[in-house]
Amino acid sequence: MKRVLLVADVDQTLLKTHKVGFELWKLILDHFRKDFPFKTTTEFALAAMLPWECFLHICGLHVEQSAEINAVAATHTARLHLEYAEWFEGVRETLHEIMADDQLVLTFATNNIAPAFGETMHNAGLSNVPMHDSMETHAGKYKPEPDMILDHVGGRDDISAIVVAGDARSDLYAAGRARNISTIPVIASWARYGSLRNSLDMHGLHDHEFCLRTVADFKRLPALMRTLLP
Repeated sequence: MKRVLLVADVDQTLLKTHKVGFELWKLILDHFRKDFPFKTTTEFALAAMLPWECFLHICGLHVEQSAEINAVAATHTARLHLEYAEWFEGVRETLHEIMADDQLVLTFATNNIAPAFGETMHNAGLSNVPMHDSMETHAGKYKPEPDMILDHVGGRDDISAIVVAGDARSDLYAAGRARNISTIPVIASWARYGSLRNSLDMHGLHDHEFCLRTVADFKRLPALMRTLLP
């Protein structure tokens, strides 16, 4: 039996996490004895969309400090997710719908650290869903590199198509790169909630690099996946 695989980003695709990042970076900058430069979560979210080097410059930090930043973050993220992260409306129910369908397969890929979501996923009944992250399973391999997407397929021969759901340009580029090197069709979709919402980043993505589907409602993803079954 052939199946369709969903590789879903987590931050701002499944979970509202801007408040998590806002509070986390207060703690990170306190560790480095730096002033926190953001007054609101919106201001923080806009800055977080910038390239990593630019964001660190705003915070008074440097790329060379990334390892220490990640170490500090790892000590706080799980607690902050439990305290501040919220599921977008209908997302949990949709994920369980996908899990209940034998022809659909669910996985997660995040540029965050997977254990940060551990208890949150457990509480939602999703702790058995495979998750690849850039800090443990794929150390140093961040999206837009396609590894965290294609490695979910592994040696499986039952996957007929891959859908990548994300909120950021890096998710779409990861899908595009996966599509370019995979023998399996890769479809990129984007959630309305995150950094691509009402964004000029959408400009130019409807080209040969991407087979892009805009999904305004996450609850429509299972129907999209079923259209890709042979």
